[in-house]
Amino acid sequence: MIPSVIRVVVMIVEYPLLSRKKLVRIMVLMLLVMVLGHVTRNLSSFYFLMYFSLVFVIVFLSVNKRKIRVNNPPIFLLYTLFLVFSLWVSYWSFIFDPNVSFALTLSRLFFVTLIPLILIMVELKDKDFETALKLFVLVVVVGSLSYFYQYFFGAISWFNNVGEPRGGLVRFSSSLGSLTTYGVAVGIALYATYAVSFNKKTKFIIFIILLLGALLSMQKAALFNAVIAFIFIFILFKYKVNLILYILLFLLVLIVFSFLYQNSFLSEYLQAFVLNTLGVNLFDNINLVKTEQISPDLLFERFTGLHFLEIIEKHGALLLFISGIGATGAGGAMGVDSLQAHNSFWDLYFMGGFFYLFTFLLFYFFIQFTLYKINSNISKVFFILNFIFLLNAFSASIIMFHPVTSFCFWVSVLYILKRNKFNYKLPGQGVKYGQE
Repeated sequence: MIPSVIRVVVMIVEYPLLSRKKLVRIMVLMLLVMVLGHVTRNLSSFYFLMYFSLVFVIVFLSVNKRKIRVNNPPIFLLYTLFLVFSLWVSYWSFIFDPNVSFALTLSRLFFVTLIPLILIMVELKDKDFETALKLFVLVVVVGSLSYFYQYFFGAISWFNNVGEPRGGLVRFSSSLGSLTTYGVAVGIALYATYAVSFNKKTKFIIFIILLLGALLSMQKAALFNAVIAFIFIFILFKYKVNLILYILLFLLVLIVFSFLYQNSFLSEYLQAFVLNTLGVNLFDNINLVKTEQISPDLLFERFTGLHFLEIIEKHGALLLFISGIGATGAGGAMGVDSLQAHNSFWDLYFMGGFFYLFTFLLFYFFIQFTLYKINSNISKVFFILNFIFLLNAFSASIIMFHPVTSFCFWVSVLYILKRNKFNYKLPGQGVKYGQE
């Protein structure tokens, strides 16, 4: 069977209208679409067959009897070390609790983290990484549009389960995954939209769709990330921001606001979002249940971990420090029915102990340091996107393993591993960083 597949692939490659490079690029895009559209796995097991087939063909076509070249050994070493730790966590999860699925843990920890390793042999340029960011933005736009569809036509059965009601109203999941996923992704997508080469009209349309999606999600995380994204846009593009664009945006928001006020169904969601996020009552004629609002106490609770003290008390500080407790330490985020901290750093600590967390933090800061020193247009974008990613890690569960929330981070890792002629000597030694 496998030799037959190889012969078919070779025949396609030798077809004169489709070069090997073009075919590989097309398949890389297909693979990235499948990673970002991971929710479609709920439709059929054919998803996994397609995924592994693409991986096989990409690797087969990219090797081409060439030696694998790693351009940034320190980054690659830390990346490999993190993967080894993750493999250990997968094994330890099953040993600690035999009820935990080894296969499920393995798939969740490696589904997106292996992307740099899979694509390291593919010939890629800066424009290819910008294309990956555009693809990410468009997938988040589809996620936003999926909210509109569900509010008018009902929940989509193969999406994740709906979230707990807010203000007595239903909160739907999206094509990106859970509610939290959209809340994190929208901030990253907003900044990426402005930073990459979309034209002004396209940026304007995307902004509107993403912001309305944030409204309909009724997520505090969506509001927080939208604010963070716009702060970075105004700070870093202060001389390039088109004032007219934001005036038109403001006017359009007013028009939409007026429409929502007339439509009792949608206005209820606007009321619920504002009331349960900021504590402000917009419409006196709409009575909804008031839940938790953004406050210093809530932010402190989110940034320090909701149940971290209970987890430490239950399993013991020494065990957690040395080895962690595997997937059990991340609870529902890893498909395990147990307490979770709702903080990615505590999740890593509870899953694999101090050294697992330390390895990731060292890896992250080395990535950021390298992006800063490269100082190219695309590296600057990745640097900010990774910073937004870091902020969200304080209040969301293991986002470094989620295909959507961590997508840009792992693509930035691939970018660094593919970067040529980078010198790691310390500053002050007469070396220009990131020059090609």
